[in-house]
Amino acid sequence: MKQILAITILIFSISAFSQKVKTETTYKYEMKGQKEIKKKISEKTYDQKGNKIKDISFTDNGEINKTKLYRFDNDNNLIEEKTLDKKGKSIKTITYEYENGHKIRKTVEDANGIIKSKKEYTYTFY
Repeated sequence: MKQILAITILIFSISAFSQKVKTETTYKYEMKGQKEIKKKISEKTYDQKGNKIKDISFTDNGEINKTKLYRFDNDNNLIEEKTLDKKGKSIKTITYEYENGHKIRKTVEDANGIIKSKKEYTYTFY
């Protein structure tokens, strides 16, 4: 019978003067007979403000499966989400636009920069 245990290990450093980038790594432990096998599942990196800026998923053999990169504006609004394949080639980019603190547009482009979808958001205030 195969037993699986997932454990998240946080690796970060904080100085007395400023907070540094933090990386969170998740491992899966499998028992094969009496031997425990450790496999990396994901690795997430956060900026000084706590925004997730990178998310890497791994295959069962430890190779990179997919990477997502995130960019934020000065107000901590997500402005871009880029998905890369296992070789680091862009396969999808999502951009977000904001006006007066409200999301007004979401655009999805494929690897060739061709727009696949666009959503516009409107707000009614009472």
